[in-house]
Amino acid sequence: MPRENKKHPYDFGYLLTFFLLLLLAGAAILLLLPSYRDYRAKKQESLKLERDLESLKGERDERLREVNELRNSPAAVEKVAREKYSQVAPGETVMTYPTNRTGK
Repeated sequence: MPRENKKHPYDFGYLLTFFLLLLLAGAAILLLLPSYRDYRAKKQESLKLERDLESLKGERDERLREVNELRNSPAAVEKVAREKYSQVAPGETVMTYPTNRTGK
């Protein structure tokens, strides 16, 4: 009686196909891993830049508010003139006091 040619699950063709697919998957991982790392680094940098941008937008808005206040409020102009440039109104007397030095 002739023997039937049954394919065994561990036949050479199946094993060769399995190892080729495994090799292909490993190569794909090795090729894609550096790109994925670069992507993650760029994503982190992008998030940091977005936070910095929001912070700078807040500073810009504050500066625009100050400019608008200086354009529209004489009191704001007077405050800057007195504090930053030490100017006084006619007839005013400026009195300065020595600052206390700690530790003496």
